[in-house]
Amino acid sequence: MTILVTGADGYVGWPTALRIASRTDDRVLLVDNFARREWVDEVGSVSATPVAPIQTRLDAAEETHGLTNLSFVEGDLTNKEFVDEILAVHEPETIIHTAAQPSAPYSQINGERANYTQHNNLQATRNLLWGLEEHDLTDTHFVETTTTGVYGAPEFPIPEGGATMENQGERDEVPFPAMAGSWYHLTKSHDAANMRLAHQQFDIPISDVRTAIVYGTQTEETRADDRLNTRFDFDYYFGTVAHRFAAQAVAGYPVTVYGKGEQRKPFVSLEDAVEGLAQLALIDPDERPDDHVVYNQTTR
Repeated sequence: MTILVTGADGYVGWPTALRIASRTDDRVLLVDNFARREWVDEVGSVSATPVAPIQTRLDAAEETHGLTNLSFVEGDLTNKEFVDEILAVHEPETIIHTAAQPSAPYSQINGERANYTQHNNLQATRNLLWGLEEHDLTDTHFVETTTTGVYGAPEFPIPEGGATMENQGERDEVPFPAMAGSWYHLTKSHDAANMRLAHQQFDIPISDVRTAIVYGTQTEETRADDRLNTRFDFDYYFGTVAHRFAAQAVAGYPVTVYGKGEQRKPFVSLEDAVEGLAQLALIDPDERPDDHVVYNQTTR
């Protein structure tokens, strides 16, 4: 059995791959094109925790945790030929799809970056979903980290996936409307719709994990060796608000509060985010829902 983890060089993808590999003898195939490193460099920033080259990370995983079931392939998921080759050769039974341009501020810089973000994120997901259909892999469990940001900021507790609508005395459950507030967040709204359609048309089992704002620097696996560090971005573009606040406090700078300081947002620890994805990756195929399921992923 092969479990494919996309975006596996990234902040959430790397520790998720480690967690999965530590709990199974199955092969865990990592895919990334190192774009996150390039984006952060492009905006003139750097991870506060040094991020080792991927081969150094893999060597450390074997030396520290005895993980010999990790392997890595470099490639761009927007390239359909690359996706087709990965699926045809490895036939994954589970895909954990964390690859994306994940920054709302980056997507808002200008039209070029908005276009890039939407093409990059949507094309990658479409290629994977259509690839599963075209390679007769529709039993593959497809798990994607979308975002709680697809719900926007309604003045009521957000539901888990759907909403009840009423018109002229009739009621029905419908997908929650896309109320995303950035060009990035809208890519995840579109992904959510595309996954729903892929389940309806291809019968692919889908887990849409709507992950809240992730915070934290370490997981159980990464803290064992500095070479296993994941990223800790703190800049305006790629640092989440919790990370920026922490970095500003440590550096002795005033904490930058945006707007009126009255926003309420859901958060999830890196440890909890990784654990949830690992559990979905390793669930017994006979026990997992053969359906399209939405999970709101937060730390309570």
